[in-house]
Amino acid sequence: MGRQPALNAPVLVLGPVEPPIGGVSRYCRSVTELLRREGTDALQLDLGRPGTTASELVVRALTWPVRRALGGSTIPVLRAVREHRACLVLDNRQVLWRDPAEARGLRMCVRVPYALAIHDGAFPGFVEALGERRRRGLSRALEGLSGALCMSDAIVEAVLRTAPRARARRMSPLLEAPAGPGAPLPRDLEAFFGMPGPVISASGALHPQYGIEELLAAFAELRKRGRPLRVVILIGSFAEEPSTRAALAEARARFGDGAILVLTDFPDGAAVIARSQVYVRPSRIDSFGMALHEALLSGVPVVASEHPTRPEGVVTYRPGDVGALARAIESALLPAARSAAAERAPRLREMVERNSRETLEILRALVGHSPSASAGIRGRAGFDRAGGR
Repeated sequence: MGRQPALNAPVLVLGPVEPPIGGVSRYCRSVTELLRREGTDALQLDLGRPGTTASELVVRALTWPVRRALGGSTIPVLRAVREHRACLVLDNRQVLWRDPAEARGLRMCVRVPYALAIHDGAFPGFVEALGERRRRGLSRALEGLSGALCMSDAIVEAVLRTAPRARARRMSPLLEAPAGPGAPLPRDLEAFFGMPGPVISASGALHPQYGIEELLAAFAELRKRGRPLRVVILIGSFAEEPSTRAALAEARARFGDGAILVLTDFPDGAAVIARSQVYVRPSRIDSFGMALHEALLSGVPVVASEHPTRPEGVVTYRPGDVGALARAIESALLPAARSAAAERAPRLREMVERNSRETLEILRALVGHSPSASAGIRGRAGFDRAGGR
């Protein structure tokens, strides 16, 4: 790639700070910490939490016409760029591709290099359902970016179908290796793991897309066969749907808290996953799945629904096939599965180091490309129309 510009000015990382279980919030925190370790000032901003003081409410009221035309976050982003003299904005939110006003405002007003990280596995389906007018607007927004960092191959392909001249790049998870199964847990969790029987771990939210109901059905089938399994579910508060909550409440009433433990927005989910015997990812829409990779790094066997994002070593089943999920869990509990997972873990830790280096290279490269630059620059910085290097 050659010598890249130094990140000698602050980088603004836009995205949610909470909940801690959310993959996007954890990615934002990880990339911010990575930059700071490298000596670059990085500031994480959560623009989804508007201020509520009297002066802030007055400002919001006075700027309402502008916010309606240019999007609610354009002015705060411009203010933050000016105040901190930022050299790069890394936007991890959905708003740019979901809200045409936001896309228009950021494209017109922000003059420093601006990159969008697309985490949501629902992005390909979203863009396919757009009408022609919305698709053209999104195409202009994507092609005006310094770069689109895509968290799965399917997202890269969807970006380039929508905006063939976009500077799309496939990214890999930015993770830190978990502390491992010896990491101490709160007393109630230690008691849960100290009870007899293997533990299944899972994570997601109370929404059908995350497949928690499917896992509960497979769990019930295995318990019916006499398997003394228990399950701990790491739930994020970022999505909730009544039918999924009802299914979870019914399962807990049926099997008791000794069999099913639910942790909401637990800050160290990786340590919980590392203590389990198998991790299950039943989600039907995904990008890379932070918790899935944390399980792999810990040497925990992983079972997941079939999806293009699944990495090597994951046992998959067809979504909706509860019997296949139950059989896959039984297979993952065998000693051979645990041994194979443990053998893969060191190679995955090497991947973590490589991904950190590549992330820094990409961010440095982005500083050399502003949103207003000419199309002739688009081949630089490891980005190209095929999404590769």
